Amino acid sequence: MYYIFKHLSSFLAPYKKAFGLAVTLTLVQNGLNYLFPQFIKGVFDQVFPGIKEEKGLLVLLAWCAGIFCLGLLRAVVLRFGIINYEGTANRVAADLRNALYKKLHKVPLSYYGTMRTGDLMARLTLDVQMVQMFFAFVFSHALSSGLTIGAVILLMFLASWKMALIVLAFLPVIIVALVSFSRATARGVKDRQEQAGNLTAVLQENITGIRVVKSFATEEREIEKFKQENWKLRGANLRVTLLNARMLPLLVFFSGVGALVVLGVGGRLVSAGEITIGSFMAFNSYLGLLAWPMWMLAPTLSHIKQAEGSARRLLEIFQAAEEVRPAKPVRRVIRGEIHFEEVSFEYTNPEGTVAVLEGINLRIDPGEKVAVIGLTGSGKSTLVNLIPRLYRPTSGKIYLDGIDLNDWDLASLRRQISLVDQETFLFSTTIGENIAFGAGATGLEAERTRVIINAAQKARIHDFIVSLPEHYNTIVGERGVGLSGGQKQRVAIARALFTNPKILILDDSTSSVDPETEKEIQDSLKELMAGRTTIIVTQRMSMARLADRIILLSSGEIKAEGEHSFLYDSNHYYRLLHDIQLKQVERPEEELLRGLEGL
Repeated sequence: MYYIFKHLSSFLAPYKKAFGLAVTLTLVQNGLNYLFPQFIKGVFDQVFPGIKEEKGLLVLLAWCAGIFCLGLLRAVVLRFGIINYEGTANRVAADLRNALYKKLHKVPLSYYGTMRTGDLMARLTLDVQMVQMFFAFVFSHALSSGLTIGAVILLMFLASWKMALIVLAFLPVIIVALVSFSRATARGVKDRQEQAGNLTAVLQENITGIRVVKSFATEEREIEKFKQENWKLRGANLRVTLLNARMLPLLVFFSGVGALVVLGVGGRLVSAGEITIGSFMAFNSYLGLLAWPMWMLAPTLSHIKQAEGSARRLLEIFQAAEEVRPAKPVRRVIRGEIHFEEVSFEYTNPEGTVAVLEGINLRIDPGEKVAVIGLTGSGKSTLVNLIPRLYRPTSGKIYLDGIDLNDWDLASLRRQISLVDQETFLFSTTIGENIAFGAGATGLEAERTRVIINAAQKARIHDFIVSLPEHYNTIVGERGVGLSGGQKQRVAIARALFTNPKILILDDSTSSVDPETEKEIQDSLKELMAGRTTIIVTQRMSMARLADRIILLSSGEIKAEGEHSFLYDSNHYYRLLHDIQLKQVERPEEELLRGLEGL
């Protein structure tokens, strides 16, 4: 419990008044609870002895009215306490989700390579919900139980120290059992939450990739995979449940035995005249008050451990390293000169370190169109992803307009660079909203609409959009379902052009379209690339020939560069690749690879 307050105190601080009021009401309610046994004692010691007197019934009614008013007051205090606890919990949970979502936008892209999407979703939903439950009622139960146990034991000693000692004789056994239960629960809860993340990840991946699943007819295999993960979660849930099932009956048993012993000893003390019948009844009422928190200790401790486990999982996100931002960021209009100086990039996986780029030296002039070609895995996409600082080089420097790329303001840098990725991603909203995704928060609606239409026209997608029933207000399905590959690609190009970028990066942007659609996209790109520094990542020679200069990349190194005619005459591999694609010349794969090895 201390861990939660220590690490999440900043989220609780804005609502400390409401939470403090709730805690105060809990203290008041507990104080009122302790008055009830005194009323019982008074009825038995003062009212019942004179019940047959003239005003005996009126006195009894007065005491009953007092008990009723006490119960009503307790109910009112409890209601306002619940309102303040729940209100605080909901606000803390909302702030946590906002902060986590903001954090996920500040971490580098490499962070998502180490985390499963489904697990992140589980943390932002299930784990936040667990913390919300802690502030909503778990803490109040723990506080109320602790106060009740302490206060009731003290009041028991005041009523009868002999019977109080009998009750205390059972406490060491219960405490040892609770400590053991708490440790076992912490381990069980951790395993359960991790498995819940795994199950969510499997579900997310299968829903996202449902087309692939159906196209390969692997529904049964994926159903079985989900079933296995679901059974693992069921097992983890059962282990935590069984821990509760062991602890709660133990507490109930000791409470029953304690009540039986107190009844026998208390009856003897009453008969000996050491205590009054009213004191005996009050003591039993205290014992009744003690039973509820003792029974609640097990589930309350379980919930606390679950909340602590969830808080740790959330803190793992908060503690993740963020994208590096310079102390004095450069904000200016980009000209488009790019210079790579001995740039290398590598990443680490369970098998070790993998080098992706090695010693890249490359200069691109403002407005120049450069194509980067090479086999899959040669480092083409990594190279261009370094320019908008989606990744940072392991060594070496990248300069933009003569300024170290690390000194540029990230937002200013990325707003002037547009990337059309090989895997087109469209959001589940209107086509117009997708095109204007990079728009700022300000601007007139009419001007925004004009720019959207202009970008769509340049991308050769306007005519298709206006043929739709809702035009630019047509909702595209999740990830662009409902549009063909070429249509999605041209919407993505329109989105890139909407911001009028100074640098345009096309990362295999025509890899998923047919030759006819590719030709249409190429025709639009010729006009769009004019006056912009453009980098075309491709394996298609027809796209590469749109560039002023072609870079041949292999195994993370630049093997050759120059104009098409120069490379065709001087580089065996480039000539093979060109002829195979554009002249329909059949060449065995071994010869192609030998040509590459000879670079």
